[in-house]
Amino acid sequence: MIFDFLTGLFVILGALTFLIGAIGMIRSEDIYCRTSTIASATGLGLGFFIFALVFSDFTAINLFKALAAFAIHLAASSVAGMMIARSAYSSDAKISLKTHTDELADNQS
Repeated sequence: MIFDFLTGLFVILGALTFLIGAIGMIRSEDIYCRTSTIASATGLGLGFFIFALVFSDFTAINLFKALAAFAIHLAASSVAGMMIARSAYSSDAKISLKTHTDELADNQS
């Protein structure tokens, strides 16, 4: 009974995280903010879905698999987000007017 409740709770939390991330991505002004928003939202949202799967069939081995999958996903999504932002910067994607500093341009000169 409690595992069914936790499964539903984590599915709802994951869906809300993705929804908030999608709204944030739409409201963001440039590729850099969008990349940061969606990388953060997918990192947390997918974690909620992974733990919902754990509680739907709770065993110690499934918990271990979920913790490993969550750690690997967090590492991979943050690296992928930075790679996408860096490639956008290399292709001269426009920066929002609200951005005050451009540290990569300072390092290249």
